[in-house]
This record gives sequence, C-alpha cells and structure tokens, in this order.
Amino acid sequence: IEYEVTCQMRVVGNKVQSEVGYQWSVWKRYSEFLELHNSLKLSLGWQMNGIEFPPSYWMVFNKLAPEFTEKRR
Repeated sequence: IEYEVTCQMRVVGNKVQSEVGYQWSVWKRYSEFLELHNSLKLSLGWQMNGIEFPPSYWMVFNKLAPEFTEKRR
C-alpha cells in the first residue's frame, strides 16, 4: 500500500497583491515514511520528542482492508 501526501504552498506577491498557489502530491510506502521519521529524529534531536510514529502492525492479517489503511493513514 502506498499513501498519498498532498502539499500546498501559497506565494503572495508584494507588488500587485497577487497570490499564486502550488500543489503537488507524492506517493510513499509506510517504510519510506518510517525512514524519513528516523532521519528527522537524528537531525532534529530533542525537537522530535513526543512525536510518535504509528506502529507497523506486522501481525495484522488483512492489511489491505479499507478500515485498516484509513486508521493507519
């Protein structure tokens, strides 16, 4: 299963009060998010204290069930 992360960014111009919006998505697997989490913990140290990552649930039999994937997301 891959999970979609959608990011949005607004850029406000200072000359004509213009605003431009950007949006992009990436699809990643659970293991890739775990790798990112561990990397952030190493680089940010104490700032990551209290931020828990959801467990892998490796003993779950129906990992493709919509209820399970929604809970994990």
